[in-house]
Amino acid sequence: MRYKGRITTWKDEKGFGFITSDADGEQIFVHITAFVNRRRRPVESEDVTYERIVGRNGGFQAEAVVFADEDVV
Repeated sequence: MRYKGRITTWKDEKGFGFITSDADGEQIFVHITAFVNRRRRPVESEDVTYERIVGRNGGFQAEAVVFADEDVV
């Protein structure tokens, strides 16, 4: 299932940040490797769609992240 959200925190030098879910306001961890388009760097306030997976710490993290203005592969 794909979710919609917005990048609310992005640490480009560390390659990670957080997406705030449109559905429930939850903060979802996202790593740079989770983005489908690796030629474009994420920035705060960008809308995205993503899938949720359970991360190593047991919480949700984003996977297969696509910028909202791009097509889902």
